[in-house]
Amino acid sequence: MQIKENINPLVSIIVITYNSSKYVIETLESAYNQTYQNIELIISDDSSIDDTIEICERWIDNNRKRFVRSELIKVNKNTGISSNCNRGLAVANGEWVKLIAGDDILCTECISIFMRCSKMHFDSRIFFSDVYLFGTAENSSKNVSVRKWLDSSLNFVETHGDALKQHKELLFENRVCAPSAFLHRDTIMKLGGFDEDIKLMEDYPLWIKATKNGQIIQCVRECLVKYRLSDSSVQGSKYYRASYELFQQKYIFKTLLFYIFLPFIDQLRVNRKDLFLIGMLKVFTLPQRFLFIYQKKIKR
Repeated sequence: MQIKENINPLVSIIVITYNSSKYVIETLESAYNQTYQNIELIISDDSSIDDTIEICERWIDNNRKRFVRSELIKVNKNTGISSNCNRGLAVANGEWVKLIAGDDILCTECISIFMRCSKMHFDSRIFFSDVYLFGTAENSSKNVSVRKWLDSSLNFVETHGDALKQHKELLFENRVCAPSAFLHRDTIMKLGGFDEDIKLMEDYPLWIKATKNGQIIQCVRECLVKYRLSDSSVQGSKYYRASYELFQQKYIFKTLLFYIFLPFIDQLRVNRKDLFLIGMLKVFTLPQRFLFIYQKKIKR
């Protein structure tokens, strides 16, 4: 008996919120207005202290008929972006997931176009698209730099359809626009989901893990998400800098050691290899040891 392919699989839109009351209605309305119909809506809140939860609860009550199902996840303690994304991912039933921050906006054709691309590139499990830039910083130099980075990333991924090449490039620069990422749920779960050790950086570690495991990232030239720029950013905080330092130690430095130094080490005499390798690891992990001490002080 021939099994009929599901031509319109369930897609989970996962809205990631933390003190998002100012803009979250715009995000939810953009999920409601999708031309693709087979959608479930999940809102994962990271212990907001404003009225985000109350706003989302009212909105779900008034609009739940639009979705296959709706769920609001609440926690009592703020745990960071990566953990918040994992909570949404864990309860999602969709074959594909679209995570979206509670201040960004999905274009109406977003899910439809991503699903069309997933059928064209049936062996790919990670997609991202171009985005519209808007918000308080849209006319600033930040807009120019983000736009330049986006164009460069789209060009790179479009011309490098090999997972290993993408992986090596990602060791030097993030090339994937997280706000527009469209992910195959089971694939991401098999990769271990988002790294909760890196609390404020959910995307970059995932791209490195995925390409290391042979997953090719595909891009879509159309603008499918509106990404809100802000003059203030979590990336300027001391907590983000700590997360980024930990990310570099865990994903970048040791991998570069493998690619760059191990071929050199193999040229050394056997009794020198271990000494050299231990010395290099001590140098690369020194910031990580300082970071561990710093994090302990923060928790006190």
